[in-house]
Amino acid sequence: MDANAKAGAAALVAVGLIAAIGYVLLVEEADPAQQGSGKGGPSAKTSRPEAGTDAKTGGQRPPDVALRPSGPDPSGSQPQGPGPQGPGPGGPGYDTHPSQDPNGPQALQLVCVDDQGQPLRGVRIEAKRKSGMPLEPVVSDGQGRAFLRGLPRGERVAGLARHPSAASPARFGPVAVEPGVIVKIQLSPAQQGRLRGKIVDEVGGPVTEAEVVLVNPQEEQAKVVLDTAALQLGPDGSFAVQVAAGKYAISARSKTHSESDRDYVTVPVDGESPEVLLRVSRKATLGGQLELPPDVAQLRPLELDVLVEITSGTERNPLTRVERRPIRPDSSLRFELKDVPPGKVRLRLELPRAGDTRVGPWTSLTVQPGQSQHDLVLALREVTVSILGQIKDDEGVAVLGAVVEAEGRKVMTDRDGRYAIRGLDMGAIGVKATKKGHASAYQLIQYEGSTQTVNLTLARFGSVAGRVTGEIVADVPVTVVKNEDGAVETYGGKTDASGSYQIEGIPPGTYYVKAGKGADLFSATGAPTVTVPAGGQAKVSDIALR
Repeated sequence: MDANAKAGAAALVAVGLIAAIGYVLLVEEADPAQQGSGKGGPSAKTSRPEAGTDAKTGGQRPPDVALRPSGPDPSGSQPQGPGPQGPGPGGPGYDTHPSQDPNGPQALQLVCVDDQGQPLRGVRIEAKRKSGMPLEPVVSDGQGRAFLRGLPRGERVAGLARHPSAASPARFGPVAVEPGVIVKIQLSPAQQGRLRGKIVDEVGGPVTEAEVVLVNPQEEQAKVVLDTAALQLGPDGSFAVQVAAGKYAISARSKTHSESDRDYVTVPVDGESPEVLLRVSRKATLGGQLELPPDVAQLRPLELDVLVEITSGTERNPLTRVERRPIRPDSSLRFELKDVPPGKVRLRLELPRAGDTRVGPWTSLTVQPGQSQHDLVLALREVTVSILGQIKDDEGVAVLGAVVEAEGRKVMTDRDGRYAIRGLDMGAIGVKATKKGHASAYQLIQYEGSTQTVNLTLARFGSVAGRVTGEIVADVPVTVVKNEDGAVETYGGKTDASGSYQIEGIPPGTYYVKAGKGADLFSATGAPTVTVPAGGQAKVSDIALR
């Protein structure tokens, strides 16, 4: 096999994309006498990993993770720490389960593989505790591993795994966290086609270090990033890579270039797409001098944020996004911001504090591709408090650490649940509060320049539980639905072998429950109705399948 054929085969393994089928095998440590009869079904098996140490990658990657071919990392980099002491679950090449104090915090290991049993990178796992409190999402690494860490022994965890190559999320649990428990997730590839394109900069020069973002236009979460190794970019910036057949929104980006505008392309089965031209722009570097009040200038360490508001696109279709950049100025209060995308930019200096944030005025400029400018002045002054208030839960308890956001400015509540946001522009302003394990709260106000009080309540998530009856009751999809004026909000799960189900992380409110494949989610006819209490569980009457 020549080099080009090998590269094409590697890319094929890397990016079996949007239309595959996923399923989960739950592998739990059990009594040896009961091996082969676990919750995972006939193909599940009990396994205790060999002794060893964790490579400490933990699957921690950004939401947009790069997919590379299965097996060794093409970059040549290897995980830190010792390799496997034995074959382990899923075959050779896996690191062992992290060694840990059986009485201390535990790490639940998840292993993601393709239909050939090879490690699958880039699977995003979202999980929740029994209480409904979400855990930090994790993403499988080059060996297909991810770890949910810091869990008390015996904690019951349930969740789902998302991957662009899966037709739907794969669910697992609830499972009790114990040493040796492993969740195995397997995904199968879809039909393939060849995607062709070229990446150039703003003047038409080739870009040979970049990544391509593919998005299913019907589902923004179905996203995958193809990195330089998967793309095999040529010296002219061209690429040809095997992906799942289908229609995609496509863009390109790199560390030194901003993301290109989106284009749309159709990849035919066993065919080749037209060449897509993706134009990226070089990022800029901005810097200058800070002007600080004496009490702030004396702080050590001096840790400030710069709020960067970037507007790109066209006048008819502008795209505005806000980034928060931490900075540490030098002793002369000079600062520098690297990798600023070109476009219309506004900068604002902030000093974050729990319950309050001191801010400065906006500085506006137009940033050109590749620009380097170091004569900016950002000031931090006392600015009038625009809104303040207190965040409580449904029981009236103050919520510490809730995030309150208005017009791109975020603050966290203090131990009394109090917050303050300064320097808002007058007009209609949406105020939103969020906290893990709680339903978000939102209020639209008309800000007229004087301080306004906005108090919000964050209700704790609840859950529903029930049973499906009929001839086949195992692995039946169950959906909790709220339909308000045609806007459908859904929360899903599946039954266990006995037909029972429990769905957590549901905001308080009234819902109806549908069961079975192909159920009409827009119709409540014949469906049981439940009211989910804050922090509690709603029992659903039995649903009979015909």
